[in-house]
Amino acid sequence: MKKTINIILVVLFFIFAVEAAFVSDCQAAFYLLDNKLRVMSRLLEETKKGTDLNQAVAITLRTNGKAIIQIATTLTVGLMIWVFSSLKFQAEMGALLAILLFLNMLGALFLIPAMTCILKPKFLLRVR
Repeated sequence: MKKTINIILVVLFFIFAVEAAFVSDCQAAFYLLDNKLRVMSRLLEETKKGTDLNQAVAITLRTNGKAIIQIATTLTVGLMIWVFSSLKFQAEMGALLAILLFLNMLGALFLIPAMTCILKPKFLLRVR
């Protein structure tokens, strides 16, 4: 019980202490997960239709790949504006988050589809 209360207090401290940068960081963290979910749900949708896994990956990249690139570009450009902030922490976080989101986009477009083709997850193959 005491451990739970300490965790809640720490979370409340971060919510009230870090202001707008915290909200932006949380949104960025959600975005990191969002790309992978978008790719995997589209792959699942395509394999449910009976499409071959390699073909499903190609369709996924053709359709969702465009959205992932547009969203990542928009967020990265927005975060790069923070680099010009007079607050050193915000400037550094803007650059780091922009790099992180760009690498996440590359991972969603290249790493996730490649690992799916190599590992052939059972949840995608047993749907047929």
